[in-house]
Amino acid sequence: SKEEIDEYGVKWSPKQQLLILLDTAKYWQGRSFAPNRPKYLSSGSKPLTIYGEADRIVIVEDIVSAWKIARLRKQYCAVPVLGSSLSYEMEQQLVDMNLKEVLVWLDRDKSLNALRIKRKFLQRGVDSRVIVTDNDPKEYSKGEIEEWLRSK
Repeated sequence: SKEEIDEYGVKWSPKQQLLILLDTAKYWQGRSFAPNRPKYLSSGSKPLTIYGEADRIVIVEDIVSAWKIARLRKQYCAVPVLGSSLSYEMEQQLVDMNLKEVLVWLDRDKSLNALRIKRKFLQRGVDSRVIVTDNDPKEYSKGEIEEWLRSK
C-alpha cells in the first residue's frame, strides 16, 4: 500500500532499475528489474529489522513477507533474515526481547534451516515452532497467513 511504501521508505532507482526495499546506514537491499542481473542486490551487514509490534515474532526470509505479516499488527510482528540463516547476534537480540513465541517460516527447501533455528530458540527457553508451506508468506492473503500462523 501507499502507506507501507512511505512507512518503510521504499524507493525506486530508475537508473539502476532497482526497487530499494531496505536502506539503513550500514545495509541496503533492493529488488532488481534490470535484465541480466541477480533478482536481489544488497550490500553491508544485515540488520535486525522488525516490522510490527507484538510478543510473537515470525522469522521469514524476505522483506516483503515480513511486511505482509506485520499487517496483522497486534498479533504478530516479523523479522526478515535476508536469506535463510539467522546470525548469533540476531538470535541473541530476539532472545533478549522476551518474546512469547518465535515462529520460523522459511521456504520449503530451507526446512532443515528452519528446524535448526527453532531448536536454538527452544534450547534457550523460547517457545518456537516451524511453518512449512509451498510458498513464501508474501504469496498468501491476509486470511491465509492468519490460518497458517494459528495452525499448530
